[in-house]
Amino acid sequence: FKKQNMRKKNSSVNKVKKKNINLHINSIYQVFETRIKRYVGKKDFSVGVSGGGDSLCLAFFSKIYQKKYGNKIYYFIVDHGLRKNSHEEAILVKKLLKKQNISSRILKWEGKVPDRNVQSIARDIRYSLIDKNCKKYGIKFLLTAHHLDDQIETFFMRLIRGSGLVGLSSMSEKNNYKKIKIIRPFLSIKKRDLIKITGH
Repeated sequence: FKKQNMRKKNSSVNKVKKKNINLHINSIYQVFETRIKRYVGKKDFSVGVSGGGDSLCLAFFSKIYQKKYGNKIYYFIVDHGLRKNSHEEAILVKKLLKKQNISSRILKWEGKVPDRNVQSIARDIRYSLIDKNCKKYGIKFLLTAHHLDDQIETFFMRLIRGSGLVGLSSMSEKNNYKKIKIIRPFLSIKKRDLIKITGH
């Protein structure tokens, strides 16, 4: 009798947990969908995927959005060559996406690897490679997984550097890089909430 009660109790707890997880996923997806509808609508777009939980969540939500609105999506993984195992890491991300029936392209940087201002140069390399491929496929939008933690970090980094009031303004949900429009649908969401969804 006790075992039966324990099973029922565990079953009820699991159902509640599952319901809470589904509500969590749905609430964040609604934020994502609202922003993508506002900026992109039914137009084709690209997604930058790095392999982190926030980035994989972006890819996952983009796939859901595509099924609903019929957009064509290009998923890009950039191999900067900045780390010894960067190519293997890119292949691993490609395999993770393939398990979710997401086809992706690895964009490999063939130029000189920077030895200073690495983060800044890596960002330029990433956007430059994606911009080049977006032109090839006629894509005007790029989604990135920047989140609230990135937003706060950017603000404090600029504060430390002594930026003025204008310089202290953080990332915006939408801005341009050459001819592509960069959309950041997760800027109001914490990283930990995105990682909960993918488990990475």
